[in-house]
Amino acid sequence: MATKQSTTLLCAAIDKNGEPYTTQIVTFISPGLPYFSLIGMPHAFLGGVRERIHTAMGAQGFTWPATRVTANIMPASRHKDGRAHELAVAASILCANGVLDKALFDHVALFGSLDDDGDWHSAGRVQWVEHLPELVSHLAGQGVRTIIIPAANKDVEPIDRVRIIRVSSLADLTAINEGTRPACDRIDRLVNEARNLMDTRQEALLDACVRELEDAVDTLNGIIEQEERDPSALESAATAEAEQTIGELQDQLDTLDDKEREEY
Repeated sequence: MATKQSTTLLCAAIDKNGEPYTTQIVTFISPGLPYFSLIGMPHAFLGGVRERIHTAMGAQGFTWPATRVTANIMPASRHKDGRAHELAVAASILCANGVLDKALFDHVALFGSLDDDGDWHSAGRVQWVEHLPELVSHLAGQGVRTIIIPAANKDVEPIDRVRIIRVSSLADLTAINEGTRPACDRIDRLVNEARNLMDTRQEALLDACVRELEDAVDTLNGIIEQEERDPSALESAATAEAEQTIGELQDQLDTLDDKEREEY
């Protein structure tokens, strides 16, 4: 079999100086005898973390890969709490094995420890994580737009332009779908492209940006209307940013038109 690689998933930890920092998790499923290697976790945590992840996968109905599984938590050298990373590592294995859609979890952050009370029927439940408001705030400041957290963490408040998804079990990850995320991401990309073109004074390109942004906003609003709900903070922010950029583009185009009339 060819080696399978997961997408890059994110988490965060508190270092020895009490400062939060971002971690990245990538998993490889490769040929070899069944073995679960976890790199970047303090040795004292390894046995318990591997056992809880393995047990949770089975209890939640997922088949463990019958080959070598290597999960990398980077940076490997910095202090981190293994419990907060358990959900992210499990999700990374599911992405590498094709159970979860990689596109939906690429550079998405996950937090959660997995149940360890010894009851098979409760294995896979996602438990509360310590220091989560601080960790989530750090990732939001780093530009992370989707963060999956334990439903038990009632201490995390909504953050503007960040999609917070709460889960109670490992199996809940399979119910996460794209929703409006692609439309919001498209608006972000088009806004960045438009701002890079503002000073080029290329009328055709600026006009194309206006049309693409208008189409992206229509797509986003269409999804929200179809779901018969009010827009979320993230969706409202994306729409407002698009409309502001469209206005700036139109001003730029009007300036070009005025100059052409003067020259005529």
